[in-house]
Amino acid sequence: MRTRNLAALLAFGALALVACTAQDQAAPTTTASPTTVSLGVEQPPKTTTAATATPVSAAPATDKAAVTTTTTVAAKPKSAVVLEPTGYGAIRLGMTVDQVPAGVLGAKVDEIGQCAAYQLTDGGRVVFGYPGEGAWRIIAPSAVRTAEGIGEGSTRAEVTSTYADAQEFRGGYTAHGLALWFEGADGNRASGIGVEKVSECSN
Repeated sequence: MRTRNLAALLAFGALALVACTAQDQAAPTTTASPTTVSLGVEQPPKTTTAATATPVSAAPATDKAAVTTTTTVAAKPKSAVVLEPTGYGAIRLGMTVDQVPAGVLGAKVDEIGQCAAYQLTDGGRVVFGYPGEGAWRIIAPSAVRTAEGIGEGSTRAEVTSTYADAQEFRGGYTAHGLALWFEGADGNRASGIGVEKVSECSN
């Protein structure tokens, strides 16, 4: 009897062991989640700030230095044509009206008897005398000067220092066959320059 009971007990134990083993094998495998270890110092979140370039407007340069304005009196332009003892350019002493090249004579501006004065197209003037005398006085325009640089605006001192043979003549000077007139407010600067010869009209 005891032998049967012991056999039954052993059989029951074996069945229980088999059941436990099968249950362990059927259970799902659980993976432990990683544990985060804190060191006790809270790290602030990192923030990335993008640098934004601000456009800079270039201000116009301002020169604070005082600006000095200099006024320069422009000299009268000099002509390439030179006044000579016989005249200048295309007009010469002794020429008759008919001998003067076309385009040189302008309008007649004065006439006394047989003596007549004409304006020249370049600003000068010519006076014709009696028949046979031709042009006896030629007054050059303001830009024309002598070969030595004497002309309208030259002073008396400049004339006498330039021409050793300068002689006073009708309020002006004659020098090298040239005539310089000094008329105007101060009388110290030449108001005109020209050439002339003896004529009945000048008497």
